[in-house]
Amino acid sequence: MLPRGRDWATEYDGWKDAAFDDEPIVYIWADGVHSGLRGEDDKLCALVIVGVTARGKKRFLAIEDGVRESTQSWREVLLSLKSRGMNAPKLAIGDGAMGFWAAMDEVYPTARQQRCWQHKTMNVLNCFPKLSQPKAKAAIHNIWQAETKADAEKAFDLFIETYEPKYPKAALCLQKDCEELMAFFDFPAQHWQSIRTSNPIESAFATIRHRTKRSKGCLSRDGMLHIPLVTFLQNALPGSGCSSWDNALSKIGGNYAALITSPKSSQALRSKTELKPPTRPDRRMIDKPQTPDLTIARKFSEVKLFLISLS
Repeated sequence: MLPRGRDWATEYDGWKDAAFDDEPIVYIWADGVHSGLRGEDDKLCALVIVGVTARGKKRFLAIEDGVRESTQSWREVLLSLKSRGMNAPKLAIGDGAMGFWAAMDEVYPTARQQRCWQHKTMNVLNCFPKLSQPKAKAAIHNIWQAETKADAEKAFDLFIETYEPKYPKAALCLQKDCEELMAFFDFPAQHWQSIRTSNPIESAFATIRHRTKRSKGCLSRDGMLHIPLVTFLQNALPGSGCSSWDNALSKIGGNYAALITSPKSSQALRSKTELKPPTRPDRRMIDKPQTPDLTIARKFSEVKLFLISLS
């Protein structure tokens, strides 16, 4: 339950101006999250940046309102992070249709860029008629699900050769971001599932969308910016929303420098895992009655109380 007398606006202002610690940020995810506003015709876009440290610690880095497609809006967010002491990340992940990338080139030019495969897949499929979309989608999946970068490049070339003559717009949509789409292959294979899409942000805001949708857009501008602080910042990010986020990124640990210099294929990692002997389940744990996990229900309850306080 939330303390009723707590000043979340003050906490939010203090959090967004706080200096970073010495632990470097390795990956960042960026996206613009829209939500309905009470009493306003437009929709608020919260510019969100989530990061993970070399030890696998997840944290919100920025939650600011702005225009998703505006380079200036993202420039202000990134310059604020830099002034607070954030280092240049190894990789930035996000959708291609944002002003974020131009701002990254100015503020953190050494950071590599990864386009979200989920957004790119939808954009490419929009160039196909519905009857042709299933085969095209399977061909795209063969690219980003490849075991190695070399296999992905072969699948990429096959897609272009197959569909460029009849669907040139689809081929162009994929070709223009080729380098940025393949960037994740140069990083540790156990991180691929988490760093090739912007799903960590989508899952983090699933709770907020769930509550505001059912409360018929009763969210205010300040409320949209404060709710992530209320629901997530107190206990990091929700583990229930994206299993790959917790399972893969928690493996970065102190060995990030070694992993980044010698990325392994997912096939090699699976082979290594298969060699491990199976663990025998503890029968005491099997027979023990399981207590329900009230974490999600508690988060919903907190958000509901906070929304009522804003009404």
